[in-house]
Amino acid sequence: MSDSIQYLSNLTVLDFYRPSNLYGTLPDSIGNLTNLVILSFWPAHLSGTIPSTIANMKSLKVLKLGQNQFSGTIPSTLGELTYLTYIDFGDNSLTGTIPEYFGNFMLLQELWLESNGLTGTIPKSFSNLTSLLLLRLDNNAFEGTIFDIVLPLISLTNLYFSHNYFEGSIPSDIQYLSRLLSLDASYNKLTGTLPPEIGSLTSIYYLNVASNYLNGTIPPVLLNFYQLDWIDVSRNSIIGYIPKLTINDT
Repeated sequence: MSDSIQYLSNLTVLDFYRPSNLYGTLPDSIGNLTNLVILSFWPAHLSGTIPSTIANMKSLKVLKLGQNQFSGTIPSTLGELTYLTYIDFGDNSLTGTIPEYFGNFMLLQELWLESNGLTGTIPKSFSNLTSLLLLRLDNNAFEGTIFDIVLPLISLTNLYFSHNYFEGSIPSDIQYLSRLLSLDASYNKLTGTLPPEIGSLTSIYYLNVASNYLNGTIPPVLLNFYQLDWIDVSRNSIIGYIPKLTINDT
């Protein structure tokens, strides 16, 4: 991408959707577009690192760089962008850990970090993201615990963290994530049982906890949810009979 883009200093929206012939890197000079509210190159063929100069865009609300070939770490300067409501870094080749400053994005509603090479634990500051509706952490190499971080995020509707190394049990307090529509916790190292309180998630339609180390039985109340389209508890040590299903004929 040419450095000449810096001269479009009055732009508020720079949105390239599926640009088939867009290759190269994002130049540092893109930071001169200080009036941008939306910056989107998704999906494209951009590579290199994410410029730290993006932090100059103090009014930025949407940062969408998913499905590219970016590498390196998440810039340490992005914590200055406190108006962000949407971040998509998914499907790249990013490495390193999630910076602690992510907890400062108090307006953030969607965070897409899936399918990278990110490692480490989830910052405790994530518990501050009370506006968050969607969180995708799947297909990385995260470790540690997860539920103690996300339980305060009572606005969450979609939570995906499959294919990582998260440990710990599913707590009874999961009932407070009452707006959840989909939960994918498959392919981790979760232990313990499915707590009966998971039956409080009366809006959930997708539940996947396959390929963990769970035991016990399926809470009967869970299978009475007529809106449940998908439940996968396979490749665990869950035993017993499948409870009788309630069929909704409407």
